[in-house]
Amino acid sequence: SMMEEKPELVATEDEIRYYKCQKLRGKFDEKLQEKVFDEMQTEDPQEIYKFFETKKKQILKCRKNKSINADQFNLLLPSNGETNVKLFDTSLLIFVLTEFFNSEHHILQKIRNWLQHKTPPELDEQQFNDIFDAVEKPLMDLGVPKEDLERIKKMRVMDAEAKRLLKIKSFNYNCQPPVANHHHREAVIDNIHAAMLLQHADDTKFGVVVSGLPGCGKSEAAKVYWKTFQKKYYEDAVCWVNCNDYMSMLKSFGDIADRCGINTKKPDGSYRKLEEIADLVYRFFSTEQEENIPRKILFIFDNADDQNDVGKFIPTANYDAIHMLITSQCQVWDPRFRVIKLDVFTVEESQIFLQQNIKRDETESTTKQLYEMLGCHPLGMQQAVSYINEHGIDIETYITEFKKRQKEYMSKESDQIGKATVYTTLSLAYERIENEGDSAIIQLINIIAYLDGRDIKKGLLLKCVNEDVSTLNNILHFLSKYSIINISLSNSNTSYAEQQLTCHSLTQAFLKVHQIDKHEEIIQRVGAVFIEDLKRCKNENLKMDGYFWYQHFHHICNGDQDSALLMEFKERQVLLIDLFKTNGDIQRLQFFIEQILNNLLEKHDDDHHVVLQTQHNIAFCLQETGKTKEALEIYRKVEEKQLTTLGSDHQSVLTTQHNIAQCLQKNGKTKEALEIYRQVEQKQLTTFGSDHPELLTTQHNIAQCLQKNGKTKEALEIYRQVEQKQLTTLGSDHQSVLTTQHNIAQCLQKNGKTKEALQIYRKVEEKQLTTLGSDHQSVLTTQHNIAQCLQQTGKTKEALEIYQRVEKKKLTTLGSDHPNVLKTQHCIAQCLQQTGHTKEALEIYRKVEEKQLTTLGSDHQSVLTTQHNIAQCLQKNGKTKEALEIYRQVEQKQLTTFGSDHPELLTTQHNIAQCYKKKR
Repeated sequence: SMMEEKPELVATEDEIRYYKCQKLRGKFDEKLQEKVFDEMQTEDPQEIYKFFETKKKQILKCRKNKSINADQFNLLLPSNGETNVKLFDTSLLIFVLTEFFNSEHHILQKIRNWLQHKTPPELDEQQFNDIFDAVEKPLMDLGVPKEDLERIKKMRVMDAEAKRLLKIKSFNYNCQPPVANHHHREAVIDNIHAAMLLQHADDTKFGVVVSGLPGCGKSEAAKVYWKTFQKKYYEDAVCWVNCNDYMSMLKSFGDIADRCGINTKKPDGSYRKLEEIADLVYRFFSTEQEENIPRKILFIFDNADDQNDVGKFIPTANYDAIHMLITSQCQVWDPRFRVIKLDVFTVEESQIFLQQNIKRDETESTTKQLYEMLGCHPLGMQQAVSYINEHGIDIETYITEFKKRQKEYMSKESDQIGKATVYTTLSLAYERIENEGDSAIIQLINIIAYLDGRDIKKGLLLKCVNEDVSTLNNILHFLSKYSIINISLSNSNTSYAEQQLTCHSLTQAFLKVHQIDKHEEIIQRVGAVFIEDLKRCKNENLKMDGYFWYQHFHHICNGDQDSALLMEFKERQVLLIDLFKTNGDIQRLQFFIEQILNNLLEKHDDDHHVVLQTQHNIAFCLQETGKTKEALEIYRKVEEKQLTTLGSDHQSVLTTQHNIAQCLQKNGKTKEALEIYRQVEQKQLTTFGSDHPELLTTQHNIAQCLQKNGKTKEALEIYRQVEQKQLTTLGSDHQSVLTTQHNIAQCLQKNGKTKEALQIYRKVEEKQLTTLGSDHQSVLTTQHNIAQCLQQTGKTKEALEIYQRVEKKKLTTLGSDHPNVLKTQHCIAQCLQQTGHTKEALEIYRKVEEKQLTTLGSDHQSVLTTQHNIAQCLQKNGKTKEALEIYRQVEQKQLTTFGSDHPELLTTQHNIAQCYKKKR
């Protein structure tokens, strides 16, 4: 009989092995969960919460010493009083079992590390077998049957199953579900989709624009459109771009890029332009795909004021995957866009809306009177319905009250059709809220007016009511009755703090107008909430990312001409720096600090201490984004004024001088930098004593300069002293400690103690993988150095494999011109050169040299090393004359840079001598 044809494998062998590891990990998690339930003797989330409540002191201590992070803390003790163990990740399950039930930590941790960190997508047969052998017995000890493990080892992943398991495509950036009581206008949704298909079929056309007055439901229509066609047409991937202003757009695309692993920086450390980031995002979504399956990704540009804003995002190439939907008040767009006008409700829609939502029976004529009076305006009608239902009045009574109030607002607010109507309905509701509500309700409603109304998390509002859940619930219930806010539907897995509510921009505009005299007081209260949260995070060593309020900070600052919120931070800029650094957002920090500076200069002289600190912080932003020359210029001016006003021993002066040295070090002027570091160190010793973190940072940098200048023994001695003190003050898992240990290993490596260095690198790598994950640049640097050690001890093949893995990850995140990518490619060429593949090596060296010359300049040490190796390859291939010419050029530059006794110069001179020997 004919052989049965095997279904074609969609997954590669590497992917299948990787998937098997994931299955093993699943079994491990399953058993850990069972173990937790057994120990607890219950699966009831409320009972489990009570257990952890009794251990709160212990858990808080663990959070403080970073055994668990803030997210894990919230999973153990969620604000809704129900602990769901099924949401725990592996590390949290291990934590619970070892902390509270005496399980053996090192065994569980070992299994986790094998399954989590030793499974790169390129997983060869040997690696997989090693992993399987290592975890088989411990998993069986946990209760996983041997036959289950054997089944996983032998399994094949076929067809669509492989596609489903290995190519999960779901992606949602910031697109919230529609509001529960929003009237869905099905005809509009169908029209949007028909227009989208027409636009997409024509290469000369771009997006579909949903245009209309404020309060007509444009954003809601976009959300309903996404929900309707999320899986029916699209690939379950959507990006919601907030187009309030340039900074909001930059943040949206920056966040999307981060989630896709796209580097938003250029090789020189400066940030890419918005258009460039957008293009990289489009390219990512268009190319990450299966063969012959066209992708369909929806981008929603919300609240775009005019075409010029969106023009920045029109793809430069024809990315077939990208579908653009735009919401805008602007109705005039050029012919490349198809405009769908979203008007107020039709008479029929108004009738249906009122019939479905008003609880009392009303006659057709009174209903008609109401919608005609409100101009069929959707938001106005929603406000009216809430008011009528809440007070149990009939439509006639409401109409009488409305007409009395309307006269005031028609005279005040006639600038926009519909606005006066909505303001009148809101005015009636607000008066009732003031009469019935207490001061806590009024305070919170005032804060809500200033936030980004499209996505307000309960976690933020909790901070405004002293973390009192029942108070917040009462206030939100009260406000939603009057349709001041809409509480979004959330799934059962969403924690209380993550639950979302919205407040329409027209409602917010009304509330601001109503409380115009309290503007300053409200902003101060908001600022106090944000500052308090940052201080708490700093004191408790938590992530300083302003998790629930970061977007609202931007929203308020971008809409505030007086920079009132920013000025709340004028004396606390260090908190702002921590906040923006944590969010990888230094470019925008600079923009905000410049605004603070402009405001300060209106009131203070340019040598005022806060002005100098602010200028210093602008220089810091430039330094962080790779603009070290510009930063240096500002630091020098600040230092000059600080010396006059503060004196040479002041801490601020020392910080500025330290940063000047860092810029010089970054620009390759290590001798000059070293001199300044030494002076700063002497003064810090007097001021702080020998264990202070800032002093240790200075000493660490002194060691780096010595290391760079070839004085590795001296550097090593300092690193060792710094490490000892850091271990005492920071603990063994702190990033600063790992960086110092990494540098110790580098010095040992340089001094020929490769085995010792390798041992340290391996330990550092293990800790970095746990805390930073496998794609972090620090991890890749450590792995690069591990490969270097293997290369130096003759294990070239093993080294080459690691280099190639590292190169692949670096290319994805850093781009092909980045110095770190070139460094790894240079090492790949070295391995090829060492194994006799000089032609291949030469080809890579040439490409690396070309890019290094562009990014680093012709005198940089890395360029000289590459040119030296090019000469070596030529020498090996018998092209002695050509090699000699290059060696000579390198020698001249090394003499200028290093002086006459540097090891690298001596190597070059030795090779020159070899060439002359050969010529004879």
